[in-house]
Amino acid sequence: MPYKNRINTGLLIVGVLIFFLPFFTVSCNTIEIEFTGMELVFGKNIETAFGGKSSSSKTDSSPIFALVLALIVISIVFSLTTGKLNKFTPMLSLISLIALSTVFIDPEFGQKNQPHRVQAITNFEYGFYLELIVLLIVTIFGFFRQSKRNEIHSDLDKKINELQNE
Repeated sequence: MPYKNRINTGLLIVGVLIFFLPFFTVSCNTIEIEFTGMELVFGKNIETAFGGKSSSSKTDSSPIFALVLALIVISIVFSLTTGKLNKFTPMLSLISLIALSTVFIDPEFGQKNQPHRVQAITNFEYGFYLELIVLLIVTIFGFFRQSKRNEIHSDLDKKINELQNE
């Protein structure tokens, strides 16, 4: 595996590990609930106690975060190949970046993911920002590598044509 592929693969693996870090904190009055990326993908059991009564509920999984995680895992598999699939890694990371960015743009996201629709404040945590940064780096690095690879191929094609014309 070329050295540059290992960098991309390593960053993508870090991207998966970041899903174990906090992505959001949803707060309502004095209650704060923290969600990791994995809890957003698979849902989270939340136990609350109001007035001496305790209740348990489960949040739904987020299709956007499930999509992002799946695309990162697919990108890792593609980056480990040496064939044409490797070329799709930057595009998959770009799609993941765009999907994750829609969560940042949508102010109602935190309330959609709550079991009880109440007025709440959603705060983005460091895991969310780290994921955005890693995906941005993988995307830029991948497209830069693709453009360099295309330049090399076009130079080789020119030299082959010159040799054939002589």
